[in-house]
Amino acid sequence: KKRVRILHYGDSQLEEDRMTFIIRDTLQSMFGGDGQGMMPARTHNTFSMAGGASGSFTRYMIFAPDKRCGNSKYGPFGDFVRVYGSVRLNYRQSKRTDVKRRYFNEVTVVAGNITGKGLAVTLGDSTIRFDAGDSLVRAVFSVPDNSDKVSLSVSGNGDVYGVLMDTKTGVAVDNIPMRGCSGTIFTAMNPDLMRSYYEQENVRLIFLQYGGNSVPVIHNTKHVSNYCNTIRKQINYIQGLAPKAKIVFIGPSDMYSRSRPMIPHLVDSLICTANSCGAAYWDIYGAMGGKYSMSKWVSKGLAASDYIHFSTKGSKIMASNIANSFKLYYEYYLWRKENEE
Repeated sequence: KKRVRILHYGDSQLEEDRMTFIIRDTLQSMFGGDGQGMMPARTHNTFSMAGGASGSFTRYMIFAPDKRCGNSKYGPFGDFVRVYGSVRLNYRQSKRTDVKRRYFNEVTVVAGNITGKGLAVTLGDSTIRFDAGDSLVRAVFSVPDNSDKVSLSVSGNGDVYGVLMDTKTGVAVDNIPMRGCSGTIFTAMNPDLMRSYYEQENVRLIFLQYGGNSVPVIHNTKHVSNYCNTIRKQINYIQGLAPKAKIVFIGPSDMYSRSRPMIPHLVDSLICTANSCGAAYWDIYGAMGGKYSMSKWVSKGLAASDYIHFSTKGSKIMASNIANSFKLYYEYYLWRKENEE
């Protein structure tokens, strides 16, 4: 009877929605809901949706040192476009035939840090205006139930954090990839903007899929301890901003283990770190076979020749493992509840 939102933060393993879309499809098939969730306010393509942008804007990212904006107001996704004039945004269903078609009946533009004479968002014949201010704002539009494309414009001066394409009820899942990120940037993001999004959008589950980008610089137990202490701070920070949300930390995969001997120790330490914070841990490293397993995944075409990233096929397999574990434990929960009664 209402919408529940899930956020999937992660590194480049999440780009193009190539893991998140499996989790989204699975949970929406179980609990209802449809739509892509968040799309950036810029040109961006996923397996399900394609987006284009034109006009006067600049992109900023907290996870790219050369693209930072000089303050902490990155919004809930760590990535935004700063509008100074007029921007046209167009999103449409992907032409791929091997993915589920996505439909939505509500479009929400998430913005903030509005300056000057304000910001106006227009979709069709409807325009929603916002005065200058620092707080996060949401322009919400109802669209026909079978919508699979939308065109809108944003004019004025302000930061647009993303465009949400959801149904009014069921599960919504946001895909938030951060290339090169190790998941250590959340404490540098503005807490008011993040808290506002988590509360207004009823965020109840947050995936943090990180660790792979830290592996090349971890050479001893002290490095492992330092990274885990930083991750603990990130989890605690997010828990303080989203007290209703559960957190699942999804750890790193195997890489070329002979040159990355600290991966097993890192994984064990991350499990302890997540659990000590009251978060769950999902072990990609163990699920793919543990030490030296990346070589087998590469040889079967399930991972790239860099021995780091999954291929499209491999991403689907691993994401299906994650999603199916939720199905398994939900069925166990129902069984246990029935037998307790």
